[in-house]
Amino acid sequence: MGIIKKQAIGFSIVNYLGVAIGSLSTIFLYPQDEEAYGLFRFLLDSANLIQPFAMLGAWYVGTRMFSIFKDGNNQHNGLWVLLTLLFILGSTIFAFSFSYLHPLLFPLDQLKDKEIFERYLWTIIPLFILFGYFVLARSYAANFLKVVVPSFLDQLIKITFPLIFILYLAKVISLDGLVIGILAHFLLMVLFSLVYLKRINALFWKIPSRKFLSRNQWQSVAGFALYGAIGSGSSMLALRLDTFMISMLMGDLHDTGRFSIASLIGSNIAVPLTAITAISTPIIAKAWNENNLEEIRKLYQKSSENLLWVGLLLFGLIVLCIDDLFLIMPRKSHDYSAEITVVYIVGCKSVIDMATGANDTIIAYSKKYTFNLVAIVVMSLLNIAGNLMLIPYFGIVGAALSTFVSSLCFNVLKFYFIKRQFNLMPYTINTLKILIIGVLLIFVCCYIPRLDNPYLSIFLRSALFLVIIMAISLYFNVSEDITYLKQQIKSKVRTVLKS
Repeated sequence: MGIIKKQAIGFSIVNYLGVAIGSLSTIFLYPQDEEAYGLFRFLLDSANLIQPFAMLGAWYVGTRMFSIFKDGNNQHNGLWVLLTLLFILGSTIFAFSFSYLHPLLFPLDQLKDKEIFERYLWTIIPLFILFGYFVLARSYAANFLKVVVPSFLDQLIKITFPLIFILYLAKVISLDGLVIGILAHFLLMVLFSLVYLKRINALFWKIPSRKFLSRNQWQSVAGFALYGAIGSGSSMLALRLDTFMISMLMGDLHDTGRFSIASLIGSNIAVPLTAITAISTPIIAKAWNENNLEEIRKLYQKSSENLLWVGLLLFGLIVLCIDDLFLIMPRKSHDYSAEITVVYIVGCKSVIDMATGANDTIIAYSKKYTFNLVAIVVMSLLNIAGNLMLIPYFGIVGAALSTFVSSLCFNVLKFYFIKRQFNLMPYTINTLKILIIGVLLIFVCCYIPRLDNPYLSIFLRSALFLVIIMAISLYFNVSEDITYLKQQIKSKVRTVLKS
């Protein structure tokens, strides 16, 4: 766990700095023009839906086959070039397909903001190409247990886009300039990520030899590529479809912006899950290759315990502060009941995702990895059906409900499958302690009176909740890692005091 802890802490620091900046922008900046922010989210999320298919599973091939190709003295046998060729092939196919099929994918005739959609729809093509290649470079760096710098590059959009947005609000640039700025950002991210791969001696342009792999291994490459494309694509359909469906079914970028702002607040809870997944993926893949089930069990349980604790802590902070947060937003409308409901629903989904730990990675890198594909496809179909049924009746709340239900079913399926196939359980007695403490404290602390000043109310209620949950968690020793962190802090404080 040493490597995981070190990289995960760095990863989480970078991500939460991004979350802090993104949260400030979400509270004070984006509500000033929810239509423009809605356009940004629509373009980026639409590109995210296409990007996994366009990559042809290159990222998954890179992770699954890295142990075979790995050879620094021989430029890793041309693995990076193989992945790049897969990506170019897929991107070319999907770029041409999008050009001809976009009227079917994006029915714009009945939309309120039809002219804006038509004007900027073309930007989805360069967006999914640029973002996809950056994702490929980021996942490739994880093979070398390097995620902090790629994570920093990933989070830069939370700095650059607010700056571009400020220029737009100040009328220094037009909406065209805002969209061009987004494209320029992702182009720079691709270039920076390639430079970083070169610096860590991971980037080589050696042409792969067909003789390096056996016929069966080349068949494995094709199988992993197909699995990665369908699996990650279906996952995006399940998790990122809501913004696209709101835009297409409600036809108003203002509603897209409202949902995106509320959803972002609730989904920020899950940042540590992203950190653990990124770092544990190569560790779990290695453990499966060595058939080290005990190592996988430890990772499964520790990730579940720690992530559930963090998830409940963050969810509690949001529950306590959400009304005051919306009060200080510079919004045109003062009716934010729907947005708060979305925050609660998405927040609960994030906590459930975290409570299941590294389940997705455990299945994905086992011999039974095809189950993940079936489960993700089922989840995506549930989400599509749910959005179609619920959005027309409940608007943005319907989109959140659809995502929550499909995600809950997905996690239940994975939990049952891992227990039945591998006899692995993520939960221990500490899980029950964390759940009881977290839920009771959130319920009790909701009765802490709010103050007239929303800023002061947020600070005092949050501080009181943090002190109480930390004290009780340490007293009941709900997690070995949290207790260890406390001991490390005490040790360092004593050292400083003695010196």
